[in-house]
Amino acid sequence: MRAMSLLLLLFSSLASGAPKVVETIEYYNVEPTSPATMLAELFSASPIMEDDEQFLGYTNSYVEWEWFWKTRNGKCRIVEVTSSVDITYTMPRLVPHYSNSKVKQIWNRWYPRLMYHERNHGQHAIDTAYLGEQEISRLQPTNDCKTLDAKASEIANQLIEQMGTLDEEYDARTNHGSTEGVDIEDYLK
Repeated sequence: MRAMSLLLLLFSSLASGAPKVVETIEYYNVEPTSPATMLAELFSASPIMEDDEQFLGYTNSYVEWEWFWKTRNGKCRIVEVTSSVDITYTMPRLVPHYSNSKVKQIWNRWYPRLMYHERNHGQHAIDTAYLGEQEISRLQPTNDCKTLDAKASEIANQLIEQMGTLDEEYDARTNHGSTEGVDIEDYLK
């Protein structure tokens, strides 16, 4: 359930503001025959594997910053910074028209906790994008734009690393969401 992070740096002129966020949910279908089969059927259907461990939910975040600079009075300065975040959640869903009411009751208590945990991973990416906008826009003017661009790129790379660490620490602190009610086994008792 750790978010993978990717970075693409583009340099262009766009208006500054809050990060543009696009969230997508990619579902894998499950059709448990009873509460007793839910766990096995969820893991059988889940396509999510990371480091030889299988998960039921996953967040993949892609953060992108764009900045534009201008030279004035012999100094190169950042004049605009924007960011965008693409977040893809991979989540289970009961097949359409699913009818087992006992399974649905368990699902309706459990699934929101899983989604909550994954959305927290997504929020890490949004927060990282916003922080990057702030830090890059505060860069002091330099004598040449190549140096300024290198400083902005360094900030972006460091923030992506920090986001990965934040996701890892979050999963360690919550035991991949166990402390937040993500373990389906807790609902099957």
